[in-house]
Amino acid sequence: MRKIYFLPLLVLVCITLFSCCKDKGCSSTPDSIESKVRRVNIFDNRAGSQYQGQCVAIFEFTQDNMHYQPANSCSFCIPNLKSQVKLKIKNLIQDKRLKFDYDVTFHLNYVTWNNQNVVSIEPGATIDEGIITTNLADITMGSIVILSMSGATYLPIIYENP
Repeated sequence: MRKIYFLPLLVLVCITLFSCCKDKGCSSTPDSIESKVRRVNIFDNRAGSQYQGQCVAIFEFTQDNMHYQPANSCSFCIPNLKSQVKLKIKNLIQDKRLKFDYDVTFHLNYVTWNNQNVVSIEPGATIDEGIITTNLADITMGSIVILSMSGATYLPIIYENP
């Protein structure tokens, strides 16, 4: 008598498992996005510069943490958290184009990432450097150091007429 009850139950469990597991992995769109923003002011520290001691640019880092859920109750979704850090740089000088190289280094405990580039920004404009890392470390908790690639303690900014 037990065998009669066991067989239909086994068939029902198998049908349920195989039917729900045809969509495996994470959902294609995030269930939630958490954004964090961190701004770093860039000052011209060159002696004799017409903008000496003034904030000439702003580096704006935006970290989007996207949380994904499994496609259904019996699929696995690893990882379920993805992150991307984007960078925008704003020229605060309204009548001069900025040209400079930079080296951004982020440190948080054992996590370190780095991004380098040379940019030219029109007067008062903002450029979008796009995604610079996909590291999960929280940008609001670590230290961000911005140096020139030549190792100076300030950015070697060139001011040009547009």
